[in-house]
Order: sequence, then C-alpha cells, then structure tokens
Amino acid sequence: MRAENIHKSFGPLHVLKGVDLTVEEAEILSIVGMSGSGKTSFLQILGTLDRPDEGRVIFREQDLSGLSAKNLAHMRNTHFGFIFQFHFLLQEFTALENVAMPAFIAGTSKKDALSEAKRLLDYMGLSERLEHKPTALSGGEQQRVAIARALINRPAIIFADEPTGNLDSQTSGEIQRLFLQLNADMGQTFVIVTHQKDVASISHRSVTISDGIITDDRRISAASRTSTPDTSP
Repeated sequence: MRAENIHKSFGPLHVLKGVDLTVEEAEILSIVGMSGSGKTSFLQILGTLDRPDEGRVIFREQDLSGLSAKNLAHMRNTHFGFIFQFHFLLQEFTALENVAMPAFIAGTSKKDALSEAKRLLDYMGLSERLEHKPTALSGGEQQRVAIARALINRPAIIFADEPTGNLDSQTSGEIQRLFLQLNADMGQTFVIVTHQKDVASISHRSVTISDGIITDDRRISAASRTSTPDTSP
C-alpha cells in the first residue's frame, strides 16, 4: 500500500499536511506520535474509513480514491481487517458469531464461516469460550475475539488503532506476542497506531507523525526489536 501527499482538514484545523508512506507486505509498521498529531486520522484514511481532502491511497496498484462507497466497503470487508482500542463486539451475539460476522457479510456459507471462526478462536486459545457473549469475557478475551474477527476474511492488512490501550500491562504483552505470532505464522501485515513504546518496539518499522507530517521513519533492527514484550508494571 502507498499513501501519496495525504492532506486532511477538519474545519480550520489542518491535521495532515502532505503525508507519504509505503506499507510493505508482511511487515509490522507502527505509527507513533503525540495525541492530536494526526496518526489516527491517517490510519482511517489508509483503511478507507475516511477520505483525504487531497492525495491518494494505492493498494496493490489500484488507486482507491475513485471507488464508490459501496466498492470501498467491499474492499474493507475482503482485504482489510480492523482492531480498535474498544472491541466493538456485538453484545447480543456469541464470540463465535462475532468472529463469523464479516464472513457472513462477504457471502461465505454459514457452515464455512463458523468453521473458520472456530479455527481462529482455537488459535487464539479461546476454544472454551465459543458460546460466551462479550459480557462474559475478560478485556483480553474480548480483544482476542476482535483480532479473530479481523482475520476471518484473510485480510492483506490489519489496521490496529491503540489495540492495547484499554488493557493492563500483562494482557497488553499477551496481545503483542499474538501479533508477533500472527506475523511469523501467517505473514500477516499490521499497521498499528500506538502511543505505547513497548508496542512500537515489536515493529519492523516505526513512523513518527508530528503536527501532521512524518518526522521520522526508521527500520528497527532484529537485534533491537522486542520479541518478548515486557509486562512488568
């Protein structure tokens, strides 16, 4: 994916001021910056949840700026996965049903969607929690369900917005290890917005946004990357 000359304003506030970025396949890329720097707005534009005022996003050599809202929704459903700080699980449905929902929307048969949802929840260590509704799950378990839901349609990229921001340090470490495992086992690409240094430390690459522009873009060496996140208080 490439973002070229991305600008975004909200009223008189110019949030993004010409951002260029390339996301490589199978990399974990973190976007860091102070609150209000524009990093979440940029993530939403990359994931087609919002449109830029100027510039374009290119995914697999396709310019997404000309796609209709319907086609963008299909793109998000079939090629992108999303994880948020707050899990946004459907409270009336079980963990299994929540995970399967994007597959149902994509037209996958009920049998196949539920089978894949079960496989992913087993992978997440939640085989005993399939029929539990979100209110019966811990915060970490809810986030694992949300991660499984993001994976159900085998997305090219998962966009994660402060995915550990609502979790305690131990559970945050577990989620970070899960991202590393998914990257190693499946070659999963992640773009993660975070203000937490320990989350950024697992990345292959870290980009800093400040005052609406990228001020630093550095590759993190294998020797410097954190493969076992520190979960101490």
